[in-house]
Amino acid sequence: MTLKEYRVLHFDGTSKTKSSGAGLVFQSPDGFMIRYALKLDFPTTKNEAEYEALIDGLGLARAVRAKNLKVCGDSRLVVAQVNGEFDAKDDTMAKYLRVVKGILTQFDEWYAEHVPIEENTTDDALSQFASFEIENYPRSIYF
Repeated sequence: MTLKEYRVLHFDGTSKTKSSGAGLVFQSPDGFMIRYALKLDFPTTKNEAEYEALIDGLGLARAVRAKNLKVCGDSRLVVAQVNGEFDAKDDTMAKYLRVVKGILTQFDEWYAEHVPIEENTTDDALSQFASFEIENYPRSIYF
């Protein structure tokens, strides 16, 4: 029996008064990592920024042709909605959830897991970095 190899996606979103950011860490089973910071050029709530980060991370996972994916985030609400444990009652959250669920159908297998914020430090730092209000800041940066 062959064990399935899962790629791991850590995501985090940050919302500030004037700007928001997303941070992603994508890791393959052999340890290869992609670190990605994305500035969101529109106002968001914290949960919207979390979903934006997740959607961008899922796009990255698709781009590298991941088949099996473990998704990790520190947003209890977003992870629970993705897992079907909580309903998305707000129209905006429901739209985000539909987009995420649609993308997830393109993977052979996936599961989402809530991780404590202490374990999400790198993607949290990337999302904070991306949310800085700096002129002429690039929209995205790979590390």
